[in-house]
Formats: sequence, C-alpha cells, structure tokens
Amino acid sequence: MKNITAKIKQSFQWFLYMFGLSSSVVSSRRGEARLARNDETLGTNTGRVMTRPYKIAGTSIVVIAVIALFAVLSNKSADATWFNDRWSYRIPVTVNYTGSVELTGFQVKVVMSALGVDALKSAGKLQSDCADLRFTSADGHVLPYWIEDISDTNDLESASCTNTNGAVWVKLDSIQTGGATIYAYYGNPVAQSESNGENTFEFFDGFGGSTVDTSKWSEDTSSFSVSSGILSHTGGAVQHNVRHTTGLASNANWRIITKSKVSDGNHDAYIGIGDSSTALRVSGNGVGARISGGTDVWEWAKWVSATETQLGIGGTNSAPADTYHRIEVTKAGTTFTYKLNGSQVDQDTVSEYNYTYFHVEAFDQAFYDYVVMTKYAATEPGTPSTGSEQAQSAVTGNAAPVAYWPLTKDTYNSGTSSLADLGGSADSGQPPVLHLTMDDGDIDSHSCPDGGAVAGACDVSGSGNHGTANGTMTDSDYVTGKIGPKALDFDGTDDYLAVADSDGLDASEAVTVSAWVNGTSWADADRKSVFIKGGAYYLTVSPSGNVAVYGYGKSSQGYHLSNATLSTGTWYSLALTIDPNGFKIYINGVLDKTIAATGLITTNTGVSAVGAEPGGTSRFFNGKIDEVKIYNYARTPEQIKADYNNTKAYFAGGN
Repeated sequence: MKNITAKIKQSFQWFLYMFGLSSSVVSSRRGEARLARNDETLGTNTGRVMTRPYKIAGTSIVVIAVIALFAVLSNKSADATWFNDRWSYRIPVTVNYTGSVELTGFQVKVVMSALGVDALKSAGKLQSDCADLRFTSADGHVLPYWIEDISDTNDLESASCTNTNGAVWVKLDSIQTGGATIYAYYGNPVAQSESNGENTFEFFDGFGGSTVDTSKWSEDTSSFSVSSGILSHTGGAVQHNVRHTTGLASNANWRIITKSKVSDGNHDAYIGIGDSSTALRVSGNGVGARISGGTDVWEWAKWVSATETQLGIGGTNSAPADTYHRIEVTKAGTTFTYKLNGSQVDQDTVSEYNYTYFHVEAFDQAFYDYVVMTKYAATEPGTPSTGSEQAQSAVTGNAAPVAYWPLTKDTYNSGTSSLADLGGSADSGQPPVLHLTMDDGDIDSHSCPDGGAVAGACDVSGSGNHGTANGTMTDSDYVTGKIGPKALDFDGTDDYLAVADSDGLDASEAVTVSAWVNGTSWADADRKSVFIKGGAYYLTVSPSGNVAVYGYGKSSQGYHLSNATLSTGTWYSLALTIDPNGFKIYINGVLDKTIAATGLITTNTGVSAVGAEPGGTSRFFNGKIDEVKIYNYARTPEQIKADYNNTKAYFAGGN
C-alpha cells in the first residue's frame, strides 16, 4: 500500500511540474482529489489524500488521473493479496508471452531450479518433498499444478523436489499479451501435497490404480497391466496399443509427454497419434516416436497406410535400455517437434491427416511411468522467470496467527498427555505463539513432526506452547472437517482441550479469535465455549444461539451478544476482535456487531481452553470445532473477509 500511495503521489507531483503548475503538492481539505486502493480494488478511502490547490485544465487532470491509475495497476502483482496465512513465503513467477491471442486454461512448466528449491529446503523453509508448494494467480486464486520428475527414475515427488530433477506444471486461468504473474507459495510445515495431474492437464494418467483405466484407454487393454504406478506391456513379442478413449479434436495442436523405458533386446515403446484406433504399424496414418532396446537408440517416424517411413534416428546409445526416458512430441499444424529428455532433436513437416487418436504402443517388454497431454499454442509463453522471495509479514504488514488449531488429525486416542508446538518455520518478526493441528499429533508416541510431545493435536505456530487433551475423547470424535479432512467433535459433557499459560496469549491491547463451529445443541444453562483465555477474553455461543463475547478489563466487559443467531447442524465462521475501542463480532466474514468499550484487556497467568471453561468445570461445547486461530492484534474487516473466503474455498471440505 505504501508503495502504491508513493507512486500516485510521485505521478501527481511530476505532472504538476511538467504542466508548470507546481513542484509539490500542498495538503488541503478544499478541492481534494482522492485516489484510494483496498487490496485489489479501487474505490475505498484507504489511500492517501492528494489535494490540488490550483485550477487545472480538464485535459490535464484527466492525464494526471490516468497516469496515477496506471501507477496503481502497475503495482498490482507486487502487492497481490496473500492467499492463506498458513504459508510464510512466496516467490513471484513471471510468465512472458508475446502472442496476440489470449491463452486460457494453459499449462506452463516452471523448473525447480528457477525456484531454488534446494536452498529453500536447506533453510528449512520448504518441505523436503515440496508438499507445501502452492501456486496462485495474482489475485490469490489457487491454481492446479503437478510436480514432474524429469530424471530417469520413477515419478516420485520426493525425488522431484530438487534443482536437478524437478519441474512443476501449473495451469493458468489466463495468459494475455504481455504475460502474467503467478506466485509460488511455501513455508507450511504440515501441508500435504496437492500435486494433481488430473486437474492440471487436458489428459493425464499416472497409472495410480491396479488395472488399466478403461475410462481413459481402449483397444488392447488386456495386454497391459498396472502396478506401483507403472503401465507395463505384458502381451509378449506382439505389437499392441492402448489409445485415448475420447480422442482428440480434429487437427488440434497439442503436446504429448511420456516417460518410458524398454528392456534390453528386441523391445520397443511408442507414443504417437493417428487416424485409426488400431496400432500405427497395423493400419492408418500417423506420426510418433519410439525407443528401441535392441539398438539403444530412439527414432521418430510417420506411417502412411501402416507403412513406416523413418524421419530421423538418434545417435549411438541415445536411449539406453533399462533406463527411463522422457519423450515429448508436439504438433503445431503440420509441424512436428520431437524432444528426448528435454532436448529438441528434430522437427519435421508431415502432411495433415485427421489425427483423432493418440496412442501408447509396445512391442514386448515396455514400461510407462505417465502419459500427459497439454495445450499448445503457435506462440508459446517464454521460459518463466522468478523474482525475490517475499515474507508474509512484509507483504501483509501483519503477523501470522498467534494460535491456530485446524483440528484435523486422522485418529485420536483418549489421554491427558501434552500437546506440543510443531512450528519452527513461521514467518520471522511476528510469528504465531500457538497453532495446534489435529492431524499430526500422536498420543501414543507423544511426538510431532518436529519431535515435540503431543496429545492429539500439534501446535504449528512455532512458539513452544503445550496443552492437554481431556475428557472421554476417542478416535470417533475426529469427524469430517469443514476445513481440511478432520474436525473435532466435542460431546458437551467433558471433552475439551486445555492450553497452559503463555505470554504470547496475553493480549492487553488487542486480540483476534476465530474458528469454524457446527453446533449439535446450544441448549444449556450457560454458554458454550469455543475458546476461552481464563480471566481475559472469551468467544462462546449462548443458549439462544447468539455469539457471546467477553473481555475482562474493558469498560463494558460483556457478555455481548451478536445480532444474528446460529442454527444447529450448520457450519459458521466466527471471529472476535478486541481493541482499545471495543469489540467486533463477525459471522461468515461479515461484521455482525460493534460494541464500544475502552480500556485494556486483563492479562494474567490463567490457562486457556477449547471447548470448555478452563479447568473443565462447565461450558462444554456440544458439536464440532475446526480451525481455531488466535492473533495478537485486531484483524481488519478486509482481513477477516479474506480469511473466510480463502479458507472456505480452498481446503477440502470447504463449500
């Protein structure tokens, strides 16, 4: 925001000077011209007021306004909204494009070396298998991606997350003339990989099942088998093929990629396209490439009425047997390009046929790791370039949560062992003080991924807080979550999570408490606790279903009730902010009520609890709780809304 405001001011000053009006801008409340920016939109009064004490000709002021607006928009990618506060870092990735036609739903390859993943892993910022890697558009929209192993081993993400072996295919919503900026996010130690070829490509098969997927392939499927992510030809010394079931758009442009190998001897592996459903060497017309185990070379050829014409052949030992090779065939009109292991080896012009099928063919012992089809354009985007790393606090100006419990562990056993802090890679400067996840703790082994002790939930805030699981919780209390795979179901009788006292949870001036809740029943003689810091601040639900909040030390402590009431059996996102001016209650990202109250929040040595009064004496929550967060500052309405939108739309289970 500061950079944008400065750019606007600089543009005004420069143009006033050029028109001979002034070399500076004088602040005044008379005749003011206001330009403001709130995140990605114009129109809210958050920018600096720039005033004009001089009379300027209409044309001049239009020019000034246009230039100022351009200054705002030109900074859009640099100030793009942070997509999710659980990720600590990001790198801007620029996709250059000089074509005149907009590309939509287009796949772009970003090599791991451009992101510098080796250095990021060494610094402890990125998981060893790139599981926390995510990509978004400039406006924070999450983009599908797939991590490809470009080495000669099987396609394993653990082997792909290196500068040498890895690449990421990202599917962009739109690439217009001049290119696009996307962001690569990382820095979440507990995120699970969302690499998914099905969502990224026009066609994808990573052979993850136990049989040939007949919804994708037809013809000689019985001559192939699938095991451990590999498609194997089992039909003996006979030519067999499987072809893409739905076929290709007539004469469309495309790129087909596979990683395959053959055994030493008279064995061949093919990939290509044709106008016949049968194998290229059997009937019809087509173009393709193959590797041959008998000669340890690879070749590319065309077939006319099943008669093969060799178009080119690699050098001696260009494709050794028993080694996986990456074969890529691209069609652009009548021009075919062939690449082996990332290097272009030839380009040919072949008469246009009605190519409607792409084939995977084999003779004797041949193996395929994956098959991918991408879009292709006459003018392809250039090789993406990357910018400097950006930390969350530097972009948003705020810290990550000081407490965060996603409540998403797959299994749970009863007990009263310690909960542990899992963090360690949170953003520098203002890291969270508590962040418990329910999918990484293990009560039996008392260990989190960072080695700390745990009892069913890991704190990933990085602040060393510990807690205790209480009541009669069992594995069955972990149920389908709103955000992520799991949430915790409290029985309303004795279940709760206790959190020991921590200086980080003391918030004398300001605090934000947020959570997703789904009540089974609100009926009770007292309020149902979502989160309580004993003797300090409370987020609860009243017996009538109103959000009920309290703040010790404030001039009007509470309980203060929301205007809206919550139904049972429905997920709601709740947020409470307390600052020197009072309280604000939010429901589903929208401000529901503001309560004026001066004074500071009481700080003490009291413990905290999720799902009950600290100590487990009363106010037991009856229902599900997910994604509990504590911030040591008051989040703005825009941040509350963005947090609600990002979480509900992004995580599995969200609507």
